[in-house]
Amino acid sequence: MKSAWSIGAVAALALVLAGPAAADEKPGYQAFGFTQYSGQTGYEFAIPRTDGPIRVDISARIDRKPVGASMVFSALFTRDPVSGALSWIGTDSDGRVTTGNSETGGVVLARLRAPDGDDYAVLRLAGDKRLKVVQRPAAQGAKGSYSVRIWY
Repeated sequence: MKSAWSIGAVAALALVLAGPAAADEKPGYQAFGFTQYSGQTGYEFAIPRTDGPIRVDISARIDRKPVGASMVFSALFTRDPVSGALSWIGTDSDGRVTTGNSETGGVVLARLRAPDGDDYAVLRLAGDKRLKVVQRPAAQGAKGSYSVRIWY
């Protein structure tokens, strides 16, 4: 009986020490899709407001004659609430991994690579609170169908 009380006391203490921040922050999820053609300015979307890490997974279908391509690219990042610096790990569609830390916009987090090494599309930071997917010249004349999943 003593051990059951000890375990209960430890569990209660852990809940108290975790405090209200742990109880208030709930994980979130967003999903959406869009179509893009090369030459367009890109598709922007908001970065979720959270102090925790954010994961963005993008699957894309590039319809280009004679054949199309279906690929994925992804980024995991967090923003420092004090300095505003973004720290990230990006995984390109060909498996290359890039990392970095930046306080400025325009930084490419992940790439959708064409077979010749050029970019079909990129995921980049577009200012302080937005991300942007831009279809690149390698996909000239192609329709890009994108599906985005965000976990935070």
